[in-house]
Formats: sequence, C-alpha cells, structure tokens
Amino acid sequence: MLSRKTGVTIVAFMVTMALTLFGSSSVSAHNGVICRSLNWTCDGDLGYNPNRAYWSQYTGHNCTNYVAFRMIRDGASKNFGPFNGNATVWDDYFKERGFKVNQKPKVGAIAQWNSWEFGSGGGHVAYVDKVGEDWIIIDEDAWGGANYRRKIYMHDSNWPGRFIHMEKK
Repeated sequence: MLSRKTGVTIVAFMVTMALTLFGSSSVSAHNGVICRSLNWTCDGDLGYNPNRAYWSQYTGHNCTNYVAFRMIRDGASKNFGPFNGNATVWDDYFKERGFKVNQKPKVGAIAQWNSWEFGSGGGHVAYVDKVGEDWIIIDEDAWGGANYRRKIYMHDSNWPGRFIHMEKK
C-alpha cells in the first residue's frame, strides 16, 4: 500500500507531466481539440513563418500573428496594425475602420474574444475554418507554445464573443 506522501508525489508528477505535454496556456485547457501541434501542422501546413511579423504583431507562438498570417493568405491587406499585441482590441480596431463585427460566424472570419472570455487576459483571436449549423471549427495559435484546430459549439461557454469580417459595412 502506498503512503500518503508517495500518493501526493505521484499526483504532483502526473499534473506536471500533463502540463508539460498539453501546455499550461489557459487556451489549451479547453475541450474540443481536434488537433494539437508544435509545428503549425493542424492547419494543413499552410506556410506560416513564426519568425515573421504579420500586421506588425509579435513573432513566434501567439494568436494575433497567426491570424494575421491567415488573413493575409486569404487576400486581406498586409497593412493593418500596429496593434498593442493583445487580441482584446481587434474588434474595436476593425470596427473603427468600417469592417463588419457581429455574432455571425463565416468561413474566413476572425473569431475574437475580449479579456478573460476564453481564459486569456489579453483576449484571443482564431481563424474560422468551417461553420456548421451550431458549431465552428477554428485554427489558432497560443502563446503557450502550440497551435490547435478546435471545434466549438454555439452553446459552449467558449463560443467567441464576436466575429470580425474582412468586408466593409
């Protein structure tokens, strides 16, 4: 029989391993993950270069630079930004420039969450890849070190607060 101290040590080890394997980012802790990768392969290896700044975003693993890459790849202007590095301002930034921001998902739109809506104080953005009757599939990157493909249902508390469309009102 294991001692209490040994049991606590085993649990602590298991938690540490889980955080190491699956990331400690609050974004990565949510359900609905279809794919998780450290090398941007969840999106079909579209050519994202994490060492390049898109729309003047920070380079590396982060949601804003990845979504800017996806939008440029889809034909959006290369000249947006600079932003402050946080996704929480994206809805206001694009709304002020005459773009549609609403609660209607569409393939190619930006899913956007303000501070703490998806577990991140700086907000979060993701690329809407597929839309179903009551769900979306998003591609995203996170500062925690991995990118994801995730399915989110409309009734889920993680449903985006808004969608930014690269079309003028």
